[in-house]
Amino acid sequence: MNKHLIYHIYPHADRKILYENLSYIGSFDHIFDKKIYKVAYDDITSASLILRSFNRDLQYIENNKSLGETVGFIKFLEQILNEDPDGITYVGTTAGVSKPISERENVKAWARSIYMLCLANPTHIEKIFSSGDYDTVGCFKKTVPMEKGGPKPAPWHFSGGQFWISNRALLKTNWKDIAVCRHGVEMYPGYMIDVNRAYNLFDTDM
Repeated sequence: MNKHLIYHIYPHADRKILYENLSYIGSFDHIFDKKIYKVAYDDITSASLILRSFNRDLQYIENNKSLGETVGFIKFLEQILNEDPDGITYVGTTAGVSKPISERENVKAWARSIYMLCLANPTHIEKIFSSGDYDTVGCFKKTVPMEKGGPKPAPWHFSGGQFWISNRALLKTNWKDIAVCRHGVEMYPGYMIDVNRAYNLFDTDM
């Protein structure tokens, strides 16, 4: 089962949280057959300097603060779906870089949990998809409707906006119809996939 990555980087925020995220995704990205790192820059020279030690092939795209992670997402997803309709794709982001500094320690623990749960055991992820019972996999699944700027509430979402999703399942949906807002990617699987087809690796009410 081929595995692909679309990873959103916003470099112009909390550097400690940024580098924490990049250390995790950099540790796990060997599991992917195709990797797309998209960098939403405010200033491309500054962004390049901030990311100079992250030795990856980076795709730079101009930032739009009202769209956040949604910028460029469908463009790069289309590439992956065209190349490998039978694979699975991990959608990730530098989680928590825009959170207040006062929340830093909690954000670091939350982000670390997401990476460990979703990426540390790819064989387990493959088994979940191979069962035929699920079309998306993530953690911290919330079934309270998410209302953050979309045309309608997302029925459910994975808190943190990182998740695996089946390319084949997406191709059976209106997969280009993303909510054009800052939380469009986080809301995306809730629009495309039925909640009963979403596997939750771990949950907490905390």
